Amino acid sequence: LIAGGSGFVGTNLAKHLSQKHSLTLLSRSSKQIESFEQTITWDELNESTIAKFDIVINLCGYNIGQKRWSKSVKQKIVSSRIEPTTRLVGLIGNKDIWLMNASAIGFYSFSTDKQTEEKYLKIYDGNSFSHQIVEQWEKVVSDSSLAKYTILRFGVVIGDGGVLAKMTMTAKFGVLTKFASGEQLMTWVSLHDLVRAFEFVIDNNFSQKQTFNLTAPHPTSNAEMVTVIKELTKAKAILTIPEFAIKMLFGEMGEELLLSNQNIYPKRLIDKDFVFDDEKVESALVRCL
Repeated sequence: LIAGGSGFVGTNLAKHLSQKHSLTLLSRSSKQIESFEQTITWDELNESTIAKFDIVINLCGYNIGQKRWSKSVKQKIVSSRIEPTTRLVGLIGNKDIWLMNASAIGFYSFSTDKQTEEKYLKIYDGNSFSHQIVEQWEKVVSDSSLAKYTILRFGVVIGDGGVLAKMTMTAKFGVLTKFASGEQLMTWVSLHDLVRAFEFVIDNNFSQKQTFNLTAPHPTSNAEMVTVIKELTKAKAILTIPEFAIKMLFGEMGEELLLSNQNIYPKRLIDKDFVFDDEKVESALVRCL
């Protein structure tokens, strides 16, 4: 059962997993979507219907980069994650169902230092909204009585759509944009490797209350990424948006998502012998562009 499966990650994940598994989409409406054999609505979901599934994958959550973080948008970002996760956890209870819950690298402090699932900085900025979201979200799962769960912390997902679509939007006009100095580190993962990592975790039954970073082994700088995109598209120039302008245009969202550093390493996946096809951002961008 996939909750939030009609989005950018969900549709691609479903297409990949449908090669081996029988999938059902948990949705607000009963509209049939490609890659899903059947659909169930939230209104139809109860302890009896959820008991038919072996695995529940929860991808629910409003896109944190969609709009400037006003008070109402912040509330929507948090509630769109907490409410469905709380409901799923409650319905699963002590049943033999494995919850695979999406999360994010917002769990970690902003820093250029390499951080892993086991070794990370614990100097949290109490004003970091990214961390507040993830802390509340993961707590619903980790504080529960579920027998089987896996938390999967996504880096910025690079695929045909999502962030990359926004970054390349102006390329057709011959221009790309760089954020401030462009030196800030971005932790990313290709959509191709993200869906492969899900399959890897399922195939190896890593269901015993574990957390994995779904991030490529090598972060990229904003400047490096934009330079590679320029080489792969028709863009002729790179314009720099100064730091003050980013803060003025995007506020807190710009400071956390566009100007901050994150260097998050997928230690547990690599220790368990998962092999990334896209270790470096050039490979992921060539695959998409």
